[in-house]
Amino acid sequence: MTQVKKADTLIGRRIRLRRIQLGIKTKPLATSVKITEARLQEFEAGRESIGVELLAEIAGALGVSSAYFFSAPRTRFAPRRPPELDVREGAR
Repeated sequence: MTQVKKADTLIGRRIRLRRIQLGIKTKPLATSVKITEARLQEFEAGRESIGVELLAEIAGALGVSSAYFFSAPRTRFAPRRPPELDVREGAR
């Protein structure tokens, strides 16, 4: 899996997690950020990349910062740690 695909999957999962935590259905969230419900579902499934501006709008609608989508969720079983960076020469 490429780094971009991993990021799409992580962001999509975090959008879905936060939406569910707040008890928001896909249709109202999609409508609030002016996209279709189907497109939101594509983002949540990690099948489509999301632009920075739209991610910021979704973050606002979900009451979090854009940074929330790039961090691991805190649980009592898995403490929050920064994501590992690939520091190999030539890695992107």
